[in-house]
Amino acid sequence: MSGAQDPVHSKAGVVVAGHPLAAEAGREALAAGGSATDALIASAATLCVVLPQAVTLGGDAFGLFYQAADATVHGLNASGRASRALVPDRLQRSDLEHGALSPTVPALVLGWEAAHRRFGKLAWSELFAAAIAAADHGVPVSRILASAIMQYEALIARDAGLAALLIPSGRSLVEGDLLLQPQLAECFRSIARGGAAAFYQGPVARSLATRIARGGGLLNVDDFAGSATDWVAPISVDYRGHMVATVPPNSFGLLGLLQLKELDSHDHGRELPGARLVAQVAAAERAFVTGAGYLADPDATGITGADLRSLLASPIPNASAARIGSSPGGTAVAMAIDRDGNAALIVQSIFTLFGSGVFDAETGILLNNRMRGFSLDPSHPNVVAAGKRPAHTLSPMMMLRDGRLRLVLATPGGLGQTPTLVQIIDGHIGAGLDLETAIARPRWSYDLDQRVIVEAGLSDDVVSAVAACGVSVYRPTRATPFFGSVKAIQIAPDGTYRGVADRRRDGAVAGA
Repeated sequence: MSGAQDPVHSKAGVVVAGHPLAAEAGREALAAGGSATDALIASAATLCVVLPQAVTLGGDAFGLFYQAADATVHGLNASGRASRALVPDRLQRSDLEHGALSPTVPALVLGWEAAHRRFGKLAWSELFAAAIAAADHGVPVSRILASAIMQYEALIARDAGLAALLIPSGRSLVEGDLLLQPQLAECFRSIARGGAAAFYQGPVARSLATRIARGGGLLNVDDFAGSATDWVAPISVDYRGHMVATVPPNSFGLLGLLQLKELDSHDHGRELPGARLVAQVAAAERAFVTGAGYLADPDATGITGADLRSLLASPIPNASAARIGSSPGGTAVAMAIDRDGNAALIVQSIFTLFGSGVFDAETGILLNNRMRGFSLDPSHPNVVAAGKRPAHTLSPMMMLRDGRLRLVLATPGGLGQTPTLVQIIDGHIGAGLDLETAIARPRWSYDLDQRVIVEAGLSDDVVSAVAACGVSVYRPTRATPFFGSVKAIQIAPDGTYRGVADRRRDGAVAGA
């Protein structure tokens, strides 16, 4: 279902998230005097309860944090690493896709704690009440979760614990059924009491490592105890007088900046039907070629911020499109802005829907399959290696003008994340559309094979005009996650906040 929900306006604070309960959890944190980061964590934690197909405590994240006092943007890389016991030569592609060899160390909880230590105001222990209540008392299964369970029944059924949770007594949960997760509630209580250490250095880590070992995986307690997150300097480009910022690789955010750089000089005057779409596709194709070699763990490649700035300042060469593998993603977004103008954004994920399919019944945690993000090509910068972080499609963005924050936005959608975000920015700033219209209108994306797909609402005239320009497009015959579900907060010049959520999934907005 396309369209954008009615915006919510406030000067006291706004939260936008991938589920109504998550948005409300963030609003409650703001009402209690919390910062945008406090609201973000409360919302993000609740997402781990209500959207287990997309994000769990066994996942990863990238984040952006804006501080109004000095108009600075800070990036957070909370993506986990492969086991240090890994022997790459023994891996097959199937090992990385699902099962106990496919998780990297989940870095999400460490990311929350790093953000709270730097920008939080409320006590850490207060941030998880909504998540604990949702896990303890249960939440109604959403339309999106019910659809995912049906689609991935075979994967879920392979794990006895996960099947007991989502296919109890052999019947898949359907929309409206109550999802109870008491073990997960207890895990959240331990994190609330003991911080990230309770997850990475205590019974939770031991339980997860035991479950992984039982399945033949390699992550162990030392991998958990040695995990860390990084504060990173954002990278940015100028787009029509606006600075658009994102996190550097191993995030795919770089590709979005390269697309905007290409479109910055595009003539948005009188256009033939489909000309804008052709320009956006061409920008994406060239960006994927130019950026492909940079999408890897910078600790392994040695690529620096200076290298990225040089790339973004250089002309983009013409080239044939690079094929960057992807899969239907499990991703959820949360963002918040407080009355002081501070903003926080996180994109968190277990990668493909239901991640590894490996569920630890003792803790209620489903693990990611982020190893799937690696290449097995020894010559590729993103080649799998022990202790290395894989490339991530997660791509948060913030946009500033004259040094002040104007837009916060992110979306799920796998490989389609950066093209979707670019379409919103290009439509809103380049074509002068209001934000809701830019989000609601039909868009294009990439499918698993990096083919250009278009939504049903895009007119036949536009599709024909695009095809006439040599861009092969098709309309999917069934629902696809690749068109994303944009969440955004716009800051007006008078200081009013405007939260907007896409109708394509279960996004929601709450005003303080």
